[in-house]
Amino acid sequence: MENRRNDTPTRIDHLLTELYLSANSIAGSAESLLRTPLSPEQRVHVEKINTDVRQLRALGASAPDLARGLSGTPLPEARGPFPETFQSLQGVRVLLVEDNLVNQQVAEALLRRMGVKVLVAADGREALALLEEQRVDVVLMDLQMPVMDGHEAARRIRATPQIRHLPIIVFSAHAWADVREDSLAAGMNDFVSKPVKPAQLCETLTRWLHAGNAFTPATAEAVPASPAPPTALVDDNLFDPVTLSELFEGDELRLSQLTHLFFSDTCAGVDQMYRALELEDRATLRQLAHKFKSSSRSMGADEVADRLTEVERLADAGPAEAIQPLLEQVRRLLERR
Repeated sequence: MENRRNDTPTRIDHLLTELYLSANSIAGSAESLLRTPLSPEQRVHVEKINTDVRQLRALGASAPDLARGLSGTPLPEARGPFPETFQSLQGVRVLLVEDNLVNQQVAEALLRRMGVKVLVAADGREALALLEEQRVDVVLMDLQMPVMDGHEAARRIRATPQIRHLPIIVFSAHAWADVREDSLAAGMNDFVSKPVKPAQLCETLTRWLHAGNAFTPATAEAVPASPAPPTALVDDNLFDPVTLSELFEGDELRLSQLTHLFFSDTCAGVDQMYRALELEDRATLRQLAHKFKSSSRSMGADEVADRLTEVERLADAGPAEAIQPLLEQVRRLLERR
């Protein structure tokens, strides 16, 4: 009985994580669902939220914790000392511009572990609005985003005298030479590819923060990746254990949060891709394949990412008969867990 009581705080933490992720994956917060017509998929999530709330109440979760989970307020940051490697980044303010929720969570968790203060924007227009109100030291910019993409946002930053000095680092799954060249031409300084390596990200941020305020773009050469640590966090064939160990370094709660979000988000994405294929909406299919390829790569789910890379390649003109088996393979990989 004593062990069961001691385990209660951990169970509450995990259930609050489930509640928070369910709320954010549907409509920003569970409260907003009360004002929104519900789709069948949303009804499933609402049932999950109701179940989580009942269990949390039974475990004695506090009212503020329940309110925080239901309102979609971010969960507390992971605690613990920062590695000495990251001391130079303590207190640095980074604007992360990324539309993919899984990639947002992965990058934000990693940056916060480095001691970085993180602001998040979901597209270029949101980023520009934040930069009018908030001081930041560096911008991490995705390329393919709705509303305003990374290239256009970078051009506008460079055209604005008050912020044109900011280092802008591309944060993208695209590592091709022409993408790098286009990014540098748009006014970006450097390139960090997904899945991100913590040592590489730390080195790149530190280098540009110490470069001063002058805008001097880097060459298009790739930054070497750091050596991979030998340990693994999870025994799961879907994820690359080296990628997970580099990202989470034993933080099992954060790992649980992100893997749950990855499966929920990607399974829904596969359904969306099937619908786009049936409707012959190839532009949407291509955008979705790119989005979920990127988050899969960030989490080290390389088998999923490889198949979605092929879907993205075939999206414009490839036959449906070639795309359907790839989506089915992705679905089987996700269900294999």
